[in-house]
Amino acid sequence: MPVMYCWECEDWVPCKVPENPTSDIYVWRRSPEQRGTLGKYPDIWWFERLRLCPEEHEVKTVEVDERLLDEVIRLRDLVELLAPASSALSRESKTLVKKIKGRNRNTNA
Repeated sequence: MPVMYCWECEDWVPCKVPENPTSDIYVWRRSPEQRGTLGKYPDIWWFERLRLCPEEHEVKTVEVDERLLDEVIRLRDLVELLAPASSALSRESKTLVKKIKGRNRNTNA
């Protein structure tokens, strides 16, 4: 039995394939849509699986190409790198907007 992370239990637990599926997720999972892609990003493909933890919580997983995971990690690293500069630019732009509004008030007075 595969061990998976259950978000409800907040732990890694052994999960089984549902024997008597009743959820909409499982019914959907059995359809061709189990394999998916997005129209906007046709290069992103996935394969879905549904398992049940010992507490009977649904644990839905999605398999993706490892390159997609690598891309997500690179993008998160980039966001982390750019966040301080973005915050500084945001503060500077707010300061400039206040100065411009102040000058407009003085000009219109």
